[in-house]
Amino acid sequence: MDYLPLLTIIRKELFAVIKLVFYSTSLALMLNSIVSGQRVVAPAMPDEVVGCYISNGDNDLLYFSPPIDSVNTIDGFYDLLKNVYGVKRIYWRAAQVHEIMYYSQLRPEHFHHADLWKWVGYLYKNYGLDRYGVDAAHARGMAVWGVAALFDHGGQAVVDVAKGYGPSPVESFIRLQHPEWIPVDRFGIRRMSGPICFAYPEARKALIEMQVKLATSAKYDGLILHTYVEQMDTRYDEEFGFNEPVVNEFKKRYGVDIRTEAYDKQALAKLRGEYLTQYFRELKAALKPHKVKLGIFLNPAEPNKPQRWLADTSVMCSGNVDVDWQSYIDQGIVDEIMVYCGGNVYPLIDQVLTRTKGTDCNISTLHSSPFPEEKKYFSEQGVIRVLDGGNKELEYGYLEKQPVSALESDDFIARLTVIQQMADGTTEPDLQKLIIATKDKHVMVRRRAIAALAAIKAGGPNVIAALEQAMKDPENTVRCYALNTLAKEPNIPSASIDKIYDCLDKHNNAMMNFAAQLGLATLAEKQDKDLIQGLQHKNCEVRSVVANALSGANISPELLNALLKLTNDPSEKVRWAVVKVLGEFASTESSNALYESLNDSHPTVRDMAALKLSSLIQSDKTFSQELREKILVRLEQRFSMYNSSYTGKDKNWGWRCLGDALNRIEPQGPDFLQNLLSQSKDIALAERAWEVLYVKQLPDWKFPLTTQEQAEDAFRKYPRRLSN
Repeated sequence: MDYLPLLTIIRKELFAVIKLVFYSTSLALMLNSIVSGQRVVAPAMPDEVVGCYISNGDNDLLYFSPPIDSVNTIDGFYDLLKNVYGVKRIYWRAAQVHEIMYYSQLRPEHFHHADLWKWVGYLYKNYGLDRYGVDAAHARGMAVWGVAALFDHGGQAVVDVAKGYGPSPVESFIRLQHPEWIPVDRFGIRRMSGPICFAYPEARKALIEMQVKLATSAKYDGLILHTYVEQMDTRYDEEFGFNEPVVNEFKKRYGVDIRTEAYDKQALAKLRGEYLTQYFRELKAALKPHKVKLGIFLNPAEPNKPQRWLADTSVMCSGNVDVDWQSYIDQGIVDEIMVYCGGNVYPLIDQVLTRTKGTDCNISTLHSSPFPEEKKYFSEQGVIRVLDGGNKELEYGYLEKQPVSALESDDFIARLTVIQQMADGTTEPDLQKLIIATKDKHVMVRRRAIAALAAIKAGGPNVIAALEQAMKDPENTVRCYALNTLAKEPNIPSASIDKIYDCLDKHNNAMMNFAAQLGLATLAEKQDKDLIQGLQHKNCEVRSVVANALSGANISPELLNALLKLTNDPSEKVRWAVVKVLGEFASTESSNALYESLNDSHPTVRDMAALKLSSLIQSDKTFSQELREKILVRLEQRFSMYNSSYTGKDKNWGWRCLGDALNRIEPQGPDFLQNLLSQSKDIALAERAWEVLYVKQLPDWKFPLTTQEQAEDAFRKYPRRLSN
């Protein structure tokens, strides 16, 4: 997928915020439409059933995607979907988010996700928007299917710590309370992030009870499960799944101990798939009394395997499990098959159509554009075309051109249409009318009017005044668009930047922080004085946003000094953001500050400082040898702190980045870790050193690819084996 259009407007570190949560085809399709200016989303044809997949979480953060952060925005979005696109079904990912919010442990030390889930929790708990999304759809005659995770139930704290953002942000209470239910590797050492092993009847029961509660409390018409995992801990397809019930059953059938002997990988995948089929069978039976239907997403490239996460498709992130969708259809276990993205969907749709003939099982596919002429029969045979709910062209209004006079009509969709026509140049822009529209009675019109001002690069005192007023709007999504657009104004006065800070101070949330970071990033190198004021703001959230916005910028000596002063800020979020930015500069001042941050009171700050320092040492040939030695000593001290007697809250994860930093500083760092691995006085330190040396985590968004042979060789060096 091509994400280069986004990279032109978002610096590397800011882009990581998106990738951290939402590396999706929805985002790719949306970005392509932003760049091309072409409308690719097609309305329902006569007798065609069209749905819309709304990815809760994504739409709650990305201010430029269709908004669902209030009753008014949900109402407006649904009216557009129904009246413009003929949508009859909503696929509402609140089911998965509901599991995160109410059935999982949240780890606030992961700063990016902590802000997101705080914001989503506020929307759900204070305004009930997760359930309102269902009620509002039903009120419009649309069915609602909750989208939930089949395999992705969060991960152990240490998963992906190497990126420096903190521990894995979410993990299901079921996994935490029953670690024995988590898929384990051949050696019984590592446990998988994401899934729960379906071979345990008790585990299936616990998951089913949760899924039934999710579905019935929200009043879903159906529950449909995606099959990928958003974790990058698995290193090869068959790494996990060697739990005792699976081992015993395989040996019973084939006379082979899969933990110690060569085995048939496909036979093991089939066996694990039988447990998955049983899970679906039991879930279907549990949902039936509540009249809730059941569905599953399929990977068009490998329909009998779980989906691969689109961030990196090189590893089957849910493990090699047979997805026997043919039996699901034949036995009436599922009511819908959704052919998702990730390959050519058409061959699989044809296969599913053949298999479902004469059954009550529906077929759907994520496909915003019309089916090609040679596949028109899909619609005739009832295939549900599902629109991408992250595509902002869903807000553009009618597809038919409207006269400018429609701005005076009572039809908000007609008003939206004229505004979009002005934005894309098909209607002559009228600056005064667009400014007036920023005060329109409908929230969708107000936000699109601001987007149109940005699109036509309107500026000047009147536009600035309108944007300043819009930052006082009662709707969060309007405020976000306004402050982002205002920050990008080429000749923005300092007084306006102060008002952006005031808005952040008053209405701080994850969506607003994201919009502000993208906007304020454009001020670097030209309005240092105003940015320094932001770094000195009384509200730590404002300071954090401004610091994050400076990532990737060419920072002046004055800005650098302001950042250096914040390394002792009372807020750990601010210190973490500052350390992240300082790590981009090869200077004596920044390196010394990072060194001092290795003693920070917060582990996420220490971890980021360690990673940044080790990167600087690797890349800067002029790095001070004296400071290098001091850093090594401090890293060794810090890593050694996580011994068997350590009881800090970060004991399961705080050591990982320190170890990775040591491993980069050759040869002393790896030698130190190897010595810890070889010693027998403290088994915890030995195990942690082993994991750093032999279980790689990557700082970027790729799986740490490892062959089974390499993994097995590493396990022979595991300290408990050495001590036996």
